[in-house]
Amino acid sequence: MLTSKWYLAPNTVLVISDNLRYNQTNFQIETRMPNIKRQAIIVFSLLVVVSAIFFLYPSLDLKTAHLFFSQHQFEAGRDIGANFIRAPIFRLSTHVVSALTIIVSAGALLVAIIAFKKRNKTVLISAVFIMLCFGLGPGLLVNGILKAFWGRPRPFYVDGFGYHLMYVRVWEISNECMRNCSFVAGDSSAALTFIAFAFLPWARRWKILVAVLASLFFIYNGILRVIHGAHFLSDVMIGGLLVYLVILGCYQFSFGFLARKITFNPRSA
Repeated sequence: MLTSKWYLAPNTVLVISDNLRYNQTNFQIETRMPNIKRQAIIVFSLLVVVSAIFFLYPSLDLKTAHLFFSQHQFEAGRDIGANFIRAPIFRLSTHVVSALTIIVSAGALLVAIIAFKKRNKTVLISAVFIMLCFGLGPGLLVNGILKAFWGRPRPFYVDGFGYHLMYVRVWEISNECMRNCSFVAGDSSAALTFIAFAFLPWARRWKILVAVLASLFFIYNGILRVIHGAHFLSDVMIGGLLVYLVILGCYQFSFGFLARKITFNPRSA
């Protein structure tokens, strides 16, 4: 079990949970890391299984999309009396996710700069962790690589849903879509990235609540994108699993590697 040691200034107030041990003599706090390897194996296995199912049975994506398609267009919730929430809520959700992602990323950068100047190792590593999660997950992997180069057209551009482009299975690289493509879902992936806050040391007592809220945020955004024809179900599921793997990797790097490499001497309060 890896252990990260953070040296803090005297008189520093800390909230200690079951996973933390505090040594009052040398002001040392030791944080036991969760079993990242086990989680990574489970999530990666789910990713392989989900990818294989949708690759071998593409009709699952198409049938799911057809549930919300009628009269030559995707009309979210028309048959259940929820037509009033269609486009406005969809656009609002996209703006909210984008705004929150920018605010959190910029805020984490500012906190990291302040923590570095104040030589606060705990806060610095936590801020770097959050920045890495959003930068490498929804930023680089999802939008910078997959959505930019995999070329999977969105459902409302596919033949059978009012347009003429060919359906492309998961993980297939195609020229059907040239930019901002369907694989994988960007907004729902960014929404799930907020679960990274549940990994922070001082968030232990709020871990379940944060994880539940982030998961609901992910599910809500994922459902919106599927019922509006912006993404296939596989885009949402695979995107979420990929982002969670990135979070696990960022946690291992930040609270493992960085925690060992960054050495701030104690400073008087």
